Amino acid sequence: MQQANWKYQSDKYLQGSPDETEVHRNVPVLNALVLYCGSKHSAFLRAYELPLLMSNIADSSHFDVLECLAMGLDPEGKYWFFSALVDQLRYPSSHTVYFKLILIHLFVHSNDAVVQVRY
Repeated sequence: MQQANWKYQSDKYLQGSPDETEVHRNVPVLNALVLYCGSKHSAFLRAYELPLLMSNIADSSHFDVLECLAMGLDPEGKYWFFSALVDQLRYPSSHTVYFKLILIHLFVHSNDAVVQVRY
């Protein structure tokens, strides 16, 4: 997608007429953002020897980014976002525990019925 076209679509969306434009998602960038936020925050917690507790995770800008994505995306965007989170659940490690806690927190504290039913 060219830059001028992206700017036009963004302007149309911000003006309140998203149905007139087709939104294209860059799923690899979303996956990278989820992994980057999680990895940076997990490394921060390890560096300061903080335990992987929800109280330490939820009070961070890294988590705020993930929470805003979870609550602000449309249903298709939420599908790709939660898929990116679930892709990080691999084998027993602090990385897996971190993303497990993120998923549990987003599920429990979500006011969006779509998130609680579908994901």
